[in-house]
Amino acid sequence: MERERKDILISDLIYKSLRGSLKGDEADILDAWLEKPENRAFFMELKNSDRLYKGLEKLEYADGTQAWAAMEKRMAGMRRRRWMRRFYGMAAVLVVGMGVGLVWTLFRDGGVVVPMDLPLAEERETSSTVWKMGGNAVYLADTLEKLVMPQEAEMAEVKNEEPAAQEMQELLTGERDRIELVLADGTKVWLNGGSGLKFPARFEAGSRRVELAGEAYFEVAKDAGRPFTVVTASAEIEVLGTSFNVLASEGEGCVATLVEGRVRIEDAEEREVVLAPGEQAVQVDGEGWTVGQVETRYYTAWREGLFAFKDRSLGEILGHLAAYYGVEFAFEDEGTAALTYTTMVKQYERVEDVLQVLEGTGNFTCRRNAEGIYEVKRK
Repeated sequence: MERERKDILISDLIYKSLRGSLKGDEADILDAWLEKPENRAFFMELKNSDRLYKGLEKLEYADGTQAWAAMEKRMAGMRRRRWMRRFYGMAAVLVVGMGVGLVWTLFRDGGVVVPMDLPLAEERETSSTVWKMGGNAVYLADTLEKLVMPQEAEMAEVKNEEPAAQEMQELLTGERDRIELVLADGTKVWLNGGSGLKFPARFEAGSRRVELAGEAYFEVAKDAGRPFTVVTASAEIEVLGTSFNVLASEGEGCVATLVEGRVRIEDAEEREVVLAPGEQAVQVDGEGWTVGQVETRYYTAWREGLFAFKDRSLGEILGHLAAYYGVEFAFEDEGTAALTYTTMVKQYERVEDVLQVLEGTGNFTCRRNAEGIYEVKRK
């Protein structure tokens, strides 16, 4: 995380320097970074580009979609393709550094040049969110809530500069992170903590396919000519335009909850079900699917930063909190663990705040002992 913060700090200082708005000791920090010859060479290349400067001048105020289209038009006439590659790699870092909830990048010749020696995805901590593309990885700031990919309609206007259709990218969320992703076709995906989504820079003409590990909520852009398919380790979910939640944890099968529209689900044994709004399909190992009506809000509340439990035992609830906060619970007896609750509570930073809310509505108490274990007893 220290390396991530440093990268974001430097990118922010570069941006301010290009705009002439460095203050106080910020210039000293940037000068120290510029002592490396390769850093200074890259900085001077940025500084000497009038077109790049004019583009950065508008980034702070522009809407993401408009900024993308405008930047494309400005850069389209440039003769040297390497400047295109390097600019868009830098834009990804600069925009994250500015704290804007929108990041974009453009793929050229099989990859993106991401400057500043960013750490590889393999080195990432589970508490951080990383965006992998073209063999590179960018750590996203903790405050980043939305990642918008270049939209297909806008990309089509840039002749001879379109990314490869099946060049795959991957977004991996930290255990306690959530992020909204807007795909190239306009489909919106909310990715829950500890999850991963693989997706192409641009979808093929006849289909739209993504791969999910973990949990995500989809609002699929309507496109009758290109079915949208979510591929998990044990099933495929196909839609034309709909909203649904998918939980596909490794080794635990697939759970799909349909909010609106219609979806078809098929497992590896070609057993399939079709869901209507308000229905949930649960994959039962070796037995196919079970389908039933559910209150969908309990399965989508995580998008709003809520823990939601419907007729769940206290053991299951605290087990979920244990995994989320990295703590341990010990029950006084099995009867206490079997107590059943239906509740929603905010995902506070501290587990103690969540427990205080649960205790106020439940028939139990929870206290941390000298070993750091939370002891759970019936009131």
